[in-house]
Amino acid sequence: MLYQQEVHEATSAALKDAGKTIKTLKEEKVELEVKVTELEYKLKESEEMKISTRIDGKRINPKLKAASMYLQNLGLAETNVSKAIKLVVEGVTSSQLEGPLPSTSTQSRIGSEMKALAKKDIKEKINECDNVTLKYDGTTDREGSHVTEVELSTENETLLIGLQRQSGATADDYFRTITNSINEIDTEISKKLATQ
Repeated sequence: MLYQQEVHEATSAALKDAGKTIKTLKEEKVELEVKVTELEYKLKESEEMKISTRIDGKRINPKLKAASMYLQNLGLAETNVSKAIKLVVEGVTSSQLEGPLPSTSTQSRIGSEMKALAKKDIKEKINECDNVTLKYDGTTDREGSHVTEVELSTENETLLIGLQRQSGATADDYFRTITNSINEIDTEISKKLATQ
């Protein structure tokens, strides 16, 4: 009888150990399945995270062009825009850019296009309004140059139409700066402002 009890106790202990081992293995299996799923997702994500800089190998990706316009609008120099896009895309999103980024001359053309679109937009908005207010403000920058900001305000918004350095702060200097800013948009706008 003592022998049977020893066998029973040994068997029970072995079964308990086996149960613990099975439980531990099941937990490890779940953890490994989660890790496999995460790695599969990361692999799929890395394969999908390639951004083409060109469409049909020729035209600039419209999202890339829009990003270039935004960065230039924020004041980033044309020579640095493509570098900034690459740093953000690859550094922040871990995506890869496929193809060449726009050169400085292309960034310059994008900037010119942006300015033309902005001028057209301002002209349309001003021509739709019955009342437009001209505002300007001048300040001296760190280099000692006088800088003047020229704005046109409608009932709904204020539109920056010029930010120019000028030689001095006389009435003639302001007049030239304001007139040049308005005429860069459209000479017809200056006639409209004069009649209000």
